[in-house]
Amino acid sequence: MKITLIGSGNVATHLARALSLIESIKLEICSRNAASGISLAQALKVKFVQDLKSIDFTSDFVILAVKDDAIPEVLNSLIHDSGYLKANHRSVFLHTSGAIPLTVFEGKVNNFGVFYPLQTFSKNKDLIFSEVPLFIEANSSSNLSLIQDLAAKLVSKTWVLDSEQRKILHLAAVFACNFTNHLYALSQALLENADLSFDMIKPLIMETADKIKLQNPLDVQTGPAKRNDVITMHMHQDMLANNEDMLAIYQILSDSIKNTNK
Repeated sequence: MKITLIGSGNVATHLARALSLIESIKLEICSRNAASGISLAQALKVKFVQDLKSIDFTSDFVILAVKDDAIPEVLNSLIHDSGYLKANHRSVFLHTSGAIPLTVFEGKVNNFGVFYPLQTFSKNKDLIFSEVPLFIEANSSSNLSLIQDLAAKLVSKTWVLDSEQRKILHLAAVFACNFTNHLYALSQALLENADLSFDMIKPLIMETADKIKLQNPLDVQTGPAKRNDVITMHMHQDMLANNEDMLAIYQILSDSIKNTNK
């Protein structure tokens, strides 16, 4: 099986690492960022190309692991500039986005789908890719079967979702991961401004995350907003009086907790 992976960012890096471990897969990496692309390809001992015109025209899969707003641009370059489609109409084109619909490929390529690994990826943080939930979609049952075969080589759990379902999943992930991490950053700033260490609340963060493995988040909500501790909330708001953004976040989240737990 031949795979061309376009991209060298966080998702592309972890996906490339996982693909490179499968003996039956011949992988090449294409990235317009030569520095990161070459570094990744050399680390994995696979082929690197910078120009889309130089990719392997016989690849079974072409995976666009690039930023969401770059997907149409890369796809158009493949169609109009590289000559790829004239050489190979059988390749299955995939993107790895949770927010971009399957229809981005319509009218441009014959065989296409989605290959969305739901995880927070950072190049310098190792993870076990086989444990990453993978969500797939395809424009035909035959292509879905091909994508499922590829997925089975990489992960233990795969779900078939349509584009609307995947958009909802992606939105939920933004709340659960991206917004939560931003709140960690705000907490860290509060502590460090008072010459306190972020390490002081890491056990709290870990316990909070651990609880929802077995329990409903609504059932384990705690804090002043949950118990309607008006005195404490007013004190916190006074402490944030000089930081309009954090005060607004505090008020919105407190109101949401109170309204949810009525």
